[in-house]
Amino acid sequence: MDFSKYILPELLLLIPVLWVIGYVIKKSKVADEKIPLILFACGIMLAGLWIICQTSLTTSQQWGMAIFSAITQGILCAGTAIGADQVLKQATKTTSTDEQLIAQAAAPLMAIPADTIKNVQEAIQVAIKNADPPDTNTATDNTVTPVVATPVDTPVPDSTEIK
Repeated sequence: MDFSKYILPELLLLIPVLWVIGYVIKKSKVADEKIPLILFACGIMLAGLWIICQTSLTTSQQWGMAIFSAITQGILCAGTAIGADQVLKQATKTTSTDEQLIAQAAAPLMAIPADTIKNVQEAIQVAIKNADPPDTNTATDNTVTPVVATPVDTPVPDSTEIK
């Protein structure tokens, strides 16, 4: 999106400045509901200061245009700073609902005693060790020989031994 269509390129610097001002205000004891209003007021004042310094205001029409530009540019910059802050918060936020769902899903696993898990692991290892490898000598030219993973304890033959 081309912000220069809506916000003057020179005033784009106000967005991170207003974000920092909002961050400082958030750390103070100001109520959260008042922070956007304070940022809008700061944005209007800072944009107005820049516009007044950059233009020669001799007629009432120029003053009216400067005031209008300060208000709209200040609101746009403050709104962008507030919106960007909210997007960042929502993107990094984990809700208590997510944590509850994870806890509910993990609860059955947490109830399994450690000795049961160890017994299951040992049973799997014994089953792998005692498994009979498939008979590959019975394969004919029309059948496909199955590829079976060898257990970890079985050494893999060297390629020079295979003929």
